[in-house]
Amino acid sequence: MTEHAVAIARVSSGKQVEEDQAPGLMQYAERQGYILDAVVPIHGKSTSQLDLAATCQESVDDLSLRYPTTRSVNAHVYEFTVHLPEDAADGPPLPAGTQPIGSYDARTDTVILNAPIGGSQASTFLSRHEFGDTKHRTVTYQMTATTRFREYFPREITELPANITRIGSSVSIEVPSSARPAAPTVLYAIPMFEWSRITNPDGSQVRTRTGGGIRVYLARPWYSSGDGEMLAVVLAMPASSLPDTMHNSFVTTWGNDPIVRTNASTPPLQLADFPLAVKLEDGLRLAEAKNLVVAIAAHEVAFDTDRQLWYCDIRVNPGLVYSLFIRMSLARYQPNSISGAELSNIALADSVQLMPDRMVTVTPDPNNDFTIQIRVDGLTYQSTSWHSGDDTLSIGDGKNHGFEVNPDVPLVEVSVEERIPGTTDEVGWIPSTDPGIKIAVTSAVFAGRNTPPGSALWIGIVTVPEANRSVLSSANRSIF
Repeated sequence: MTEHAVAIARVSSGKQVEEDQAPGLMQYAERQGYILDAVVPIHGKSTSQLDLAATCQESVDDLSLRYPTTRSVNAHVYEFTVHLPEDAADGPPLPAGTQPIGSYDARTDTVILNAPIGGSQASTFLSRHEFGDTKHRTVTYQMTATTRFREYFPREITELPANITRIGSSVSIEVPSSARPAAPTVLYAIPMFEWSRITNPDGSQVRTRTGGGIRVYLARPWYSSGDGEMLAVVLAMPASSLPDTMHNSFVTTWGNDPIVRTNASTPPLQLADFPLAVKLEDGLRLAEAKNLVVAIAAHEVAFDTDRQLWYCDIRVNPGLVYSLFIRMSLARYQPNSISGAELSNIALADSVQLMPDRMVTVTPDPNNDFTIQIRVDGLTYQSTSWHSGDDTLSIGDGKNHGFEVNPDVPLVEVSVEERIPGTTDEVGWIPSTDPGIKIAVTSAVFAGRNTPPGSALWIGIVTVPEANRSVLSSANRSIF
C-alpha cells in the first residue's frame, strides 16, 4: 500500500485522465442522489479495501430557530473490497440490472467506479451517493485505503487506524440541484434610499440621495434548493421590445406615473438596468409557461434579524423617466443546478414607485461666515394633473378664446430649521421663526415649464443673523 493509493481521477470516455482532478458526477432531474464517475489509482497487492467518506457544510433555515444556521454533515458513502485476479468470488451475485460499486483493473492498478455510459439509467448503480434531497451542495470526498496484511500485525499496531490505513487528498465537488426551487413568498416591497456625503477641498459639502431602490421582504425558510439560492427579477425576451400579452402575466413590467408628464417615455427593461444584480442570464424557461424564454437579473438575499425575515435589495435604473412604477416578477434562482431546474415558479410583487436621485451642494461664502449657497440637482417632471400648464379659455360658446394662465408653482422649497432643545436624533428639528433669516432665490424650476435634463432644480443664497450663528447648522440640516 502506497501513499498515492487513494488519489482520485475522473474517467472520460472510458479512459483515465490526470490525477487530482475531481471525479465526475452522473445525476438526473428530481433524483436525490448522485453517481460518482471516477478512477482511483491504488497499490492493489497491498490494499484490501477502500472507504469513501464525504463531508459538507450546509446552510439551514429551520423555522424552529430564530436565525438561519450552518451545519456540518459527515457521511460514510460506501466501501469497496479490492479483489485481485487470483481471488475467489466474494459473496452472492448481484440482482439483474445492478452494477457493482466498481472493479479493480490489475493492468493499470486502478479501481474504476461504475457509472452510466452516455447518461443511461437502465441499471441500478451501487456507486450512488444518496443525499435524501435534491439540493445543491459542495461535497468534499476523501478515500481511505486499508492494508491487506492487517491480520499479520500485532494488536497494538492494528488498534491505531493510522498504522494500517492511508488517507488520500480530498476532492471538492459542486453537486448541482436537480429540482426547481420553491416559489418565494413575497411579503411586501418598499422604496429604498441610500445617502452619501462628501466634503470638497473648498469646504463645500455634497449630499446625495440615491433613489431607484426597492427592498423586498421574503418569508422564511430560504435554501429550498441549497446554498447559493438567490432572488431573480424575471424579464421578457427579447429585451428590445415591451412584453407582449403572453408575457405580461409572467415577467416584470414598468410604466410612467399617469399623473405626471416627464422628459422621456418608459423604454423596455434591460438586464443592465439592475446594477446590484450579481448574475445575469437569459434563455431560461419558466415552469408555468415552458414555451416562454425569459431573462433574469439575480440578486443576493440577506437575513433581517430584527424582523426575522429575508430581504433582497434591488436597484433599478429608470433613465430619464420620473418616478415610474414597476411591478416585479420574482423567482428563486439556483445557478448551481442541472439545466432546466434553475428557476422556481414566479411570485408577483406589488407595484412600487421608484424615487428619483437628489443631490444638494452647500458652498460657504469665503467672505461671509453667515452666508451659504445651496444648489439642488436631480430629475423632475414637466407637469402634473394638478398643474398641467395653461388651460384653454372658454366662455361657453365652444370657441377657443386663447389660454387661461395658471400661476407657476415652484417644485423645490428651501427652509431653515433649528434643533429642538434636548434632542439629538434626525427628527429633532422644527422650522425656524427667526425673522433675520434671508433666503434669496437665484433660479428655480416651476411646474408646467419644460425643464431640460441636467438643469439645477434650485439655486439660492441663505443668510442667517450674526447673533444666532447656531441657526447656520440648522440651514445645513434643512437641505440634507
